[in-house]
Order: sequence, then structure tokens, then C-alpha cells
Amino acid sequence: MKIGFIGAGKASISLSIYFKERGLEITGVYNRTIEKAKQLSNKLGCVFFETEESLVQNTDVIIFAIS
Repeated sequence: MKIGFIGAGKASISLSIYFKERGLEITGVYNRTIEKAKQLSNKLGCVFFETEESLVQNTDVIIFAIS
């Protein structure tokens, strides 16, 4: 199962690290602020997506962690 995150704040950071440590595949991250998406994707070793559409096309499950 490939998991993608929309949002790169505290909730996304915590959940994505939790999932990754348990062996789940994190496909990537999308955030309106590309720098935040890049920072989280670097930490996770995954890609950042510049559009929501590209994230949707490459994931099985999307977690919205936005405020």
C-alpha cells in the first residue's frame, strides 16, 4: 500500500514517520509551500509532489493532515 500526505505540518510529520518506522511505503508529500514538502520528503526519503493530482495518481491512500 502506497501512502501519500497532503500537508507537511506537525501531524503529517508525526504520522508519516510513524508509518515509515512500521514498514509502510510513503510515496510522497504535497504541500502548498513546496519548501515544506521538500523538507519532509527529504526526511522520509520519498518524493514531493508539486500538484495534488500527481500525488493522487501515485498513491493508494491519501492522508489529509492540514489545518
